[in-house]
Amino acid sequence: MNDRLLGLLALLLAAFMFWQSRGMVPAFSYEPLGPRAFPMLLSFFIAFCGIVLLLKGQYRSAPLSTATRVRLVLLALSLLGYALLFIPLGFIVATFLAILAIGGLFGGRPVPLISASIIAPVTLYYLFDQLLDVVLPMGILGRLL
Repeated sequence: MNDRLLGLLALLLAAFMFWQSRGMVPAFSYEPLGPRAFPMLLSFFIAFCGIVLLLKGQYRSAPLSTATRVRLVLLALSLLGYALLFIPLGFIVATFLAILAIGGLFGGRPVPLISASIIAPVTLYYLFDQLLDVVLPMGILGRLL
């Protein structure tokens, strides 16, 4: 029953996201896709996952250990922190911190984790900014440069 309830909640979230993103129309077009393409696309993926959970819905899992529950709470706090720090710190710094925190939660080895935390945000920033013309905040790096 838990899977079906989660599937229903996912469908409700997807419908809400889609409904809210319909009104995201900028005063002028500064990006090829516009600001509503990403939340609309994401809402379709969430809806698909919700439908799968509603249809399958019989999966029974073992109770979560206390350590797993703590890691899940820390993961949620990391994602909340990422969302709150995205604009003030900028994409590169906030993504660096998020990858570092989440990778640490999943037991990443230090050298690959730090390498990925540095390479991924810079590469993604270049891809979004230069190739896709999506404006991302520079945050504190923009003030330093």
